[in-house]
Amino acid sequence: MAIQGILRTIEADTDAAIAEVEAEAEAEAVRILEDGATQSDAELARRASARDEEADLASARIVNGARLASERLLRRARDELYQRAHGLMLERLVQVRQRPDYPDLMARLIAEARAILPEAATLVVDPRDVDLTRAVAEKLGIPLTVDPTIETMGGAELVGGDGRRVSNTLDARAHKAAAPLRSLAVEQVPELGSRR
Repeated sequence: MAIQGILRTIEADTDAAIAEVEAEAEAEAVRILEDGATQSDAELARRASARDEEADLASARIVNGARLASERLLRRARDELYQRAHGLMLERLVQVRQRPDYPDLMARLIAEARAILPEAATLVVDPRDVDLTRAVAEKLGIPLTVDPTIETMGGAELVGGDGRRVSNTLDARAHKAAAPLRSLAVEQVPELGSRR
């Protein structure tokens, strides 16, 4: 399965997790708003009869408290959604090395990095990937030294003679995916009162 297939699988799992968190967040938000509405109704009745400054301040505190509680709930729901999606992605990536198509993936990752840094002299890999890396480099006709000194979920780093590095590891790709994944979590948990 190509990396795109892996990413589609991760995306499908993420969509399922997003739907679950959205449902939970929406139910909690409705409960908070209903509680706030009930408290606000009681406060409005008191203001109607008393109309004093203390009642106005108390009402504002209740409304602000409900607003702050709902904002905290939204932040928590978005963070939980991100954490779940990120965790699912990492679980999948940790298992990639055991997949039968890992040698093909490793070859693509090395070729992509080599296209960026064609003068690279060294492939830095996880010790578990030394034999595979040598075979891939040989198959691609790339004369590189293999340096097994990093711990990764898979992939490689290429190092040029001048010290420039291109990291095309699954770890680096997961790191690059974190910010877009967090943005997606924010998009999936809407503001209170908005509907998709």
